[in-house]
Amino acid sequence: MTFKIALLGANGQVGSELLAVLSQYPEWEVVALTRAELDITDADAVKRVLSSIAPDIVVNAIAYTQVDKAESEAELAYSVNALGPKYLAEYTHSKNALLLHISTDYVFSGEQSTPYLETDSPDPVSQYGLTKLQGERFIQATCTYYMILRTAWVFGQTGNNFVKTMLRLAHSHPEISVVNDQMGTPTYAHDIALAIHVMLKRYINEYSPNDRSLSGIYHFTGSPALSWFEFAEAIFHRYAKKSLPTPIINPISTAQYPTPAKRPAYSLLSNNKIQQVFDIMPSQWQLGLNQLLQDLTCK
Repeated sequence: MTFKIALLGANGQVGSELLAVLSQYPEWEVVALTRAELDITDADAVKRVLSSIAPDIVVNAIAYTQVDKAESEAELAYSVNALGPKYLAEYTHSKNALLLHISTDYVFSGEQSTPYLETDSPDPVSQYGLTKLQGERFIQATCTYYMILRTAWVFGQTGNNFVKTMLRLAHSHPEISVVNDQMGTPTYAHDIALAIHVMLKRYINEYSPNDRSLSGIYHFTGSPALSWFEFAEAIFHRYAKKSLPTPIINPISTAQYPTPAKRPAYSLLSNNKIQQVFDIMPSQWQLGLNQLLQDLTCK
């Protein structure tokens, strides 16, 4: 049986990496769609476009990720992060197809002191986190076959991310202040793509009608954990070795850097389940950072 995969958000931070990975497997037919080619907030468009493709698997890498702007654009964030997944869930359920959806650590409040499990109760503290949680719940309530992959602090070549922001600031600011009391785990976008590939391969190889054993929520993030300030230190430590401009980095508290949206102070996710089920190890973000800096500075 040849499986057809519809990859949504194929030009995004994770989607572009996943397209490159999946393209190496000619036995899978991958139809890549950008956000411009399929507006997932349009229920009729979702039905029309996906019906024309007839995929066995839909991977949703589309999201509204502007955390602060979501506080003032809550309706738009809800449309993309909640209604979009709802429409995708309705379509995949009607066709008995698999929906693999990417979610976030921001569904949690960050008040724990131990890594969050998939079974821990979400309690988002921002509109972004709330809308992502609503999307998850629409999928869980609708889909027969689904995988929700929560990740965190994503960085890669495409789109905006913390690493690229730090490098941009380094060229214009001799000093940079970075929050030191928010803990998390950077995750390399390419590693997320590799993890999704493993998950899809297992699903395809073991496919059996009515088998929902792989359906559920999974966490996949990097290791080891650190603060944003420590992450910035790691970036510029490697950057300095390339004889490139490195600013002075000053640690500050969250209170000293107020933002429209509240962030979780502790957003570590446990990788135990995905390791046990799929034998997927955490992303080694230092290696990913080395590769990204190599790629960016060679351009």
